Amino acid sequence: MAIKLAIIGANIANIEEIKNVVVKTVSDNIEIITATINNYHEMANADLYICLINRKQEIESAFGKEKVVALTLVPPTEYFLALHEIPANSYVVLFNNSTSGTIALTDRLKKYNLLNNCHCEVVPYDELSYEQVADKVAAADYIIGGMAYVCQGSALHTKFGDYLSQNTTVLVSPQRIATSDSISHLCYVYSQLCHKRMTAELTRLSSTDFLTQISNRRTFDKTLIVEWDRAQHTGQPLSLAMIDIDFFKDYNDIMDMFKVMNA
Repeated sequence: MAIKLAIIGANIANIEEIKNVVVKTVSDNIEIITATINNYHEMANADLYICLINRKQEIESAFGKEKVVALTLVPPTEYFLALHEIPANSYVVLFNNSTSGTIALTDRLKKYNLLNNCHCEVVPYDELSYEQVADKVAAADYIIGGMAYVCQGSALHTKFGDYLSQNTTVLVSPQRIATSDSISHLCYVYSQLCHKRMTAELTRLSSTDFLTQISNRRTFDKTLIVEWDRAQHTGQPLSLAMIDIDFFKDYNDIMDMFKVMNA
């Protein structure tokens, strides 16, 4: 049985980014289902839930910490090289739907000492008024962000396109990649899940008769010990029924295997 992975993103672009990482990392024996932040509560039967790091606590509260893997996605190196070319004293807007959605990028900007000589401001359009966002977009020399937020057809252009100056440069991040720590954690959790699934299947096979798919002698012996101990502890009687069907061999010889198993 395939392992069911639920991918949760803020929008379709986020989902595709996460899905790309998952497929390249754990492509064997998986079934992928997807949902946005608005409807993920409907996916209560997945084996593992995968989201971005800024949604980690929210998804854990819904499905439990042990069933959630949060990925940190960052732009590729060439994007940071492009940001390095931004002139000093420029007004740079980090455009996103939420402040938490910019944490991975702002952490990398600090790590690489980028944009230190610029006035850099996070503009989370879902957390500010329309007028506030419009004013900041209109004043920006550069606007940076992921494909889901600043490329053609995204919120920057559909909601605030009228405020974009012809002098404003929009730098769209290419598809982001997962950090090595994220990939390692995903592989570890997935391998643990596979191991648990295989162990359960081996346990089932060792206690089940292959032909009839009912419990075998080994299961009987284990169950008898448990029930015997329970009867001694509770003082309740223990009943054991042994059934011998006369002439069943004749039925077995005449009928096909499936009818015999059904009997």
